Amino acid sequence: MIVDSLPFLGLLRGPQATVEAITPAAEAMRAKIMGATQEAFAASEGPMMARMIKSKNAHAQQALAAASASDHRVVAQALYDDMTTDARPGLPSITAPVTILYPWDEASGIPQPIGDSFYQSAFAAVPHATFKRIDGSRHFIMIDQPEAFQVAVDGFLKP
Repeated sequence: MIVDSLPFLGLLRGPQATVEAITPAAEAMRAKIMGATQEAFAASEGPMMARMIKSKNAHAQQALAAASASDHRVVAQALYDDMTTDARPGLPSITAPVTILYPWDEASGIPQPIGDSFYQSAFAAVPHATFKRIDGSRHFIMIDQPEAFQVAVDGFLKP
């Protein structure tokens, strides 16, 4: 099961994105985060998490606290690694069934069919893919729509 992730984060910049094209931006992002203090990084996490979590519940507050407490140097390197890794070449070799959960929220301004198409094209090379959109959620589906998320996980785990 894949939960709101992409085989190549560069796809957020367009379908023709490559690791080579994304690397300068990834390096700049890493340098910016590494150059900040831990306190400045923690302060910046509130606006970042607000874009990734729609809900304002206790779980959202716990996620924000965890993100703010993360070592900014580790986050910087992890984001760089994520941005510069392209897993698309390996997708056709996946033999297991794969369920891709992805969010959609009307407030995003992205028409639902375009959101659907984005995830479906990103994982088009997966031979046995099932796509499940979770409406009314952003990146942290499990926080924004916990019941729908649990139903999807339970369905995935059923033999």
